[in-house]
Amino acid sequence: MRRALLIALVPALIASAAGAATPTKPATPPAPAASAPASAPPAAATPAPAAPAPAAASTPPATPLPPADPTTTDIRCIIVGGALSQNSDPDLQKLGNASMLYFWGRLEGRGALQNINARVIQEAAQLTAAQLTAEVNVCGAILTGATQGLQGLGDAIQQNEGNGPGAAPPRK
Repeated sequence: MRRALLIALVPALIASAAGAATPTKPATPPAPAASAPASAPPAAATPAPAAPAPAAASTPPATPLPPADPTTTDIRCIIVGGALSQNSDPDLQKLGNASMLYFWGRLEGRGALQNINARVIQEAAQLTAAQLTAEVNVCGAILTGATQGLQGLGDAIQQNEGNGPGAAPPRK
């Protein structure tokens, strides 16, 4: 049953992931919602996708999840990655697989793997389709930040190439 829910979510996840994967693209402002609490943190707000997938049309607006501790966030992101990895689009499958590996590594690095199977199953059972769709933005922002950090490291290494210990003196 959980697998069916994840597969059913893929069209909405695709639409949300497309928006999250292009941070330089101007975000479409969300439609005003009377049910949205005025005190909701800005990070929890999710912009409406520019072109919603057909399956997302019948999905109610995403209810923002309360901010979670890093371990719960990583578990939710593994669930999102799992949904993306079930997509028929090979690029989204790769994104989902890479995302699961990244967030698994965060859990492992934090030493938070105790009872992980039960925790993932429990978290997946508690998430609604709308909440899981909203988590795409949270996970996308974390993954984008890590990608930018690695890009910065690569740039620094290239700028310093040949200047390390034992390097040949610069050519004239």
